[in-house]
Amino acid sequence: MPFGIEKARKRKLAKRFHVSLSFIQTLLGRYLEIESIEPLPHKSSNPPQIKEEHYPILQKLIEENNDATLKELCVKMELLSSEKN
Repeated sequence: MPFGIEKARKRKLAKRFHVSLSFIQTLLGRYLEIESIEPLPHKSSNPPQIKEEHYPILQKLIEENNDATLKELCVKMELLSSEKN
């Protein structure tokens, strides 16, 4: 794909693939910058609420209380994690 693609050709591309002009511009810019059009990695705005070391504890809680509600599991998890600290 030529790098000096003019706006009219970008518009045609956008129309052809049913995307916005800004998407085409972003994609071409990314290609010029990092030579790839692969999707960017997902950036989570909120950190996980459960730490990885708590996964086994949570799994055991769920197995032992498989009919518990989410709220009940949260209370039990909070109690167990406060006992550990």
